[in-house]
Amino acid sequence: MPWWLVWVVLVVLALAVLAWIGFRLYRSFRALLAEVRTAQGVLERLETRLAELEEVAEKTAAIVPEITASDERRAELREVRAEVRDVRRARKQARYDRVSARWAGITGGSPSMTGGPPSTTAASATSVTRPAQGDLRP
Repeated sequence: MPWWLVWVVLVVLALAVLAWIGFRLYRSFRALLAEVRTAQGVLERLETRLAELEEVAEKTAAIVPEITASDERRAELREVRAEVRDVRRARKQARYDRVSARWAGITGGSPSMTGGPPSTTAASATSVTRPAQGDLRP
């Protein structure tokens, strides 16, 4: 076999490998450009949203600590906090009532009428009966 033929085959193979690497590099570069375009769109949406939020922040009043509030203002703030506390308590109780009713529907028992979470007592712990080891009946 002549040596020049070996070198021709090696050069052709080297050019084929370089072409394959170049093609993959070109495809990777195009994918990178597509991701950059996507990121640019997200960045533009983010800038728009940030501008909207800054406008809203400028329109709303800044929270000023009332360290030197008068007695009347302190009483007013206490009343507001008490109202908020009552609303939260009512929401919590309503949520508990819904969960109790749903649990009673699942287990077939009656919902607790105590108005709060049931407490674990020794009587309720001993009222649970367990089947015998070999008993598989429901």
